[in-house]
Amino acid sequence: MDYTNYLNYVAYVLGYAFLCWIGRTLNNYFKSLSEECISGSSKLKVSFYSLYQRDAKGPHHSYKKRMKKLEPDRSYYNVWNISIVILLIFNSFILAEFFNNFGNLSSQLPINLPIRLQYSHLIAAIIVFIEIYFGVVYYISHQRQLENPNDTLWGWIKFMCIIGFSALMIVEMVMWSTISIRLEMSEALQLSANNVFKNYIDYFLAFLALAITLFEFTVGYQQSSCKASKGESSIVNSGKFIIIFTGLILFLYVPSIALIFVYATLLITIQIIRFVTLPGIFIYDQIFNKSNNPI
Repeated sequence: MDYTNYLNYVAYVLGYAFLCWIGRTLNNYFKSLSEECISGSSKLKVSFYSLYQRDAKGPHHSYKKRMKKLEPDRSYYNVWNISIVILLIFNSFILAEFFNNFGNLSSQLPINLPIRLQYSHLIAAIIVFIEIYFGVVYYISHQRQLENPNDTLWGWIKFMCIIGFSALMIVEMVMWSTISIRLEMSEALQLSANNVFKNYIDYFLAFLALAITLFEFTVGYQQSSCKASKGESSIVNSGKFIIIFTGLILFLYVPSIALIFVYATLLITIQIIRFVTLPGIFIYDQIFNKSNNPI
């Protein structure tokens, strides 16, 4: 006679009886643990909002108040900085077309970048940077001259800035003119050889070069004039805010949410144990005439 099934049933009954016997203890433990979870979650949330106000929002708000006092010069300073970047990129790539005709300047730089950079781009960028820097040096010299009218050094530096800038302006106009001639704008417009505007149209980029070069000098001058109001770096302060805020979320807010899920899981587990052990406890109380105390 096979007693395997009977032994399995006995094992199930004994296991169920053990679960009913330990059910109250498990529920009390899970209840205590769930209370600690919800309490810990609340503490973590309080810590999160407290530290967020103290270490993230508070300093960032103070930073914005300090920077607001520097307006509008600070905004102008940022605009001039953006203009410098745009000029360096735009004018450098235009002038590079001129330098590509000389030697190996059209060769690519030995640097792995998403875009192709040539030696011609580097030389053109240096020219643009020097033109902007002439404006910077001119402003500094002008301010020093106002502070020390008897010091002739600053007047001489201003004069050299004008001479150097004028020389580069002429050079750049020649470069742009060369590029302009290649476009053959007069032929595209079908102008006759006797048209009085033919030469002006063929060299129209030279006038654009004049305007851009003067603007580069102006940008350097104006950027320096607003430098005293540049304030603190917005990138650094925004980066600090993002790093602190992200850290607080990862180490405080997310764990507090996780504890809420653990709390909910424990409550469900308590109810499942109560439901599963309810028949056994009912039978036990009926047999031994004990009051039916709920778990």
